[in-house]
Amino acid sequence: MSSFDEPAESPGLLDKLDAIAPIREFDAFPKVQQSYTKSTSFGGAATIIVILLSFLLILNDLGEYVWGWPDTEFSVDHRMKSTLDINLDMVINMPCHCTYLIHS
Repeated sequence: MSSFDEPAESPGLLDKLDAIAPIREFDAFPKVQQSYTKSTSFGGAATIIVILLSFLLILNDLGEYVWGWPDTEFSVDHRMKSTLDINLDMVINMPCHCTYLIHS
């Protein structure tokens, strides 16, 4: 028996969907009918304002990234103190004799 004598496979899910609604006519997000919408001049103006504001914020971020604005300030503390506070972080290499850490 050759491969030509085998029965044809049943159509897959995509073939069935293509038979119902071909892909060229498929719209995943169908549009609202024109009679349900109302166009106003405020909608267009709001869109332009949001686009301009977004553009200005992007320019501000790019300018800060490229040129930056360093804000450094040095001053001398003229107050007299009898002590000096120093923070010290240390790591000490020593064996651990803690048996509760070894048991898992």
